[in-house]
Amino acid sequence: MANQKNRERAPITDADILAYDNVPVPIAAQYIGWNANKLYYALQDHQVPFGFVAERESTARACGASWTYNISPGLLVAYKRGTLVTVPRGDLAAIIRDVMRSGQ
Repeated sequence: MANQKNRERAPITDADILAYDNVPVPIAAQYIGWNANKLYYALQDHQVPFGFVAERESTARACGASWTYNISPGLLVAYKRGTLVTVPRGDLAAIIRDVMRSGQ
């Protein structure tokens, strides 16, 4: 019997992702070729354009917080395809400053 760790996982397709209402973090990470921990941290740091995280205080957790993750299937697929239009944070901040200075 083959060891399951040594078996390759079947690739996750766009259709697989689009079947979700909210893509689980491990599935999304596998789909884009990231480590799941990397994606958890990127979501917590607001570094990815295809999802968000909400933090809630929790007395049941040792760290005092509980996280809820939401990953949009459509935005995730667009991100992987390279068709998701984004504006880097620094550029966005500059645009906002320019608009505020001009009074528009």
